[in-house]
Amino acid sequence: MATAIKSGQLNFTCCYQYRAFEHYLLPAAQWAKQHEALLEQAGLSAWRDFATVQTTLQAQLQAQFAATNAHLSGADNPHAHRTPAGRYRLTTPRLPAEQPRLPAHLFPRHRVVPLREVLTSVARLTQFDTAFGSLPSKHARTPPPLSQLLAALVGLGCNLGLRRLAQVAPQVDEAALQRLASTHFSLDNLRQANELILNFTRRLRLREAFRRSPTCCTAAATGRSTTWLWTRSPAAPRSSTSATAAA
Repeated sequence: MATAIKSGQLNFTCCYQYRAFEHYLLPAAQWAKQHEALLEQAGLSAWRDFATVQTTLQAQLQAQFAATNAHLSGADNPHAHRTPAGRYRLTTPRLPAEQPRLPAHLFPRHRVVPLREVLTSVARLTQFDTAFGSLPSKHARTPPPLSQLLAALVGLGCNLGLRRLAQVAPQVDEAALQRLASTHFSLDNLRQANELILNFTRRLRLREAFRRSPTCCTAAATGRSTTWLWTRSPAAPRSSTSATAAA
């Protein structure tokens, strides 16, 4: 049963983490009625026609294949060699003997930065925690305590769950976290927090090193190259992983 749950063969409607894939999608009626507005909100209006997008991508892919094959056949790539068997072998260029030394004072001594320290530093610099005021239907308007807010963000953003987080961290009150999530977390709050963080990163000179175009920057996230559009804040879905963006 455990294998079936992990592989998606067995789903649970009462558990968000193990629902069927269709349950994570927008309802078909909502998509049919609001798909233009949703695409515009997500910045995907240019990709509304899949047939056109597929044709364009296929043409770009074929052109890239042609350029790559031309470089290989013309010996323009010094690191690719064809073996007598007809296969290609890649050679990695040697690194220079003298490597630039990194400024050690910029990195932690133990090469590990606690997540709480990262979130605390981001909150101090960006003030993103001020976006998590109470929902309009509640009486209180003040942001929650920073320690509880960060604990809730870690529990939801890392997909641990508030109950599991309270079990592994005895100093965390599960009831307080559940109350905080229900009274302070919303899609609008997460978007405001994201916008505060993005506004801060827009002022950093370091991000210019990752700029690929006037409107896009590329950042490494979880080992993959991700393009961030800085012209507008992306729409975050209402899910348990939405807190990761604010974190």
